Amino acid sequence: MGSMLEYVAYNMPSELGATMRVTAIAAMDNAFVEVLPRGFTPIPQVFVFDRVGEQQLVGHIICRRYERGADAIQAVAHLGRIAAAVAGTDLLVTWEEADLEGPSPAAPAFAILEAAFDYHALTLVPFYRRVVGREADGQNKIKVVRDQPTDTYEGAALPSSVDSLLHLWRTCLSAYDWNYSRQVLANAAQTGYEIALCNPAG
Repeated sequence: MGSMLEYVAYNMPSELGATMRVTAIAAMDNAFVEVLPRGFTPIPQVFVFDRVGEQQLVGHIICRRYERGADAIQAVAHLGRIAAAVAGTDLLVTWEEADLEGPSPAAPAFAILEAAFDYHALTLVPFYRRVVGREADGQNKIKVVRDQPTDTYEGAALPSSVDSLLHLWRTCLSAYDWNYSRQVLANAAQTGYEIALCNPAG
C-alpha cells in the first residue's frame, strides 16, 4: 500500500524540503511495515540536514535502548547533543508518541518533527491495532492500521524528552567545538547510539 503521508516540510527551501519529505516517508513506512507489525515500538531517530552545504542529509542517529521514564528522557534528550556534534542546520526527528509519553491525544501515533534553530513543526500519524485472526501458536494475529495524518502544527507541544533534545541541539550547536564534538560522537557510539555520517569529517 502506498504511503498516506501528505507531509510537506513546513519551512524549508524547496530542494531540502523534498529531501526531508522523502526521508520522513521512508522512516514512517519502515515503522508501519517492518517494526509495528512485529510488536515492536519505533526507536527515536534523528536525521541531520544541512541547507547550506553540498550534502543535504549529513547524518542519521538512532537512539540507544532505554527504560520508560527517566532513562528514556535522558537517552532521547542526548540525541540533541549528538546531532549538534554532527552539525547541520535542520533536524527531522521521529518517535512513537505514546512511547515517549507525549501530550497529544492522537497517541498512539508515529511522530514526525522538523526543526530549525528558531522553530519546530510536528505531524502525527495515528494508528490502531486490530485482531485479524490467530497465528499457528494460538496467539492473536495483529494488524496495524494507519489513520489519516494530522495537519502539521508549528510550535506544537512535545514530549519533555524531545523538548530537551531540541534545547541541547540548539545550545551545543551555538557553541560548537570540533574536538568536543568528536568526543561526543565517540562516547555516544560506545553507549549504544547508532550514528551514520553521510559526509564524515576528519
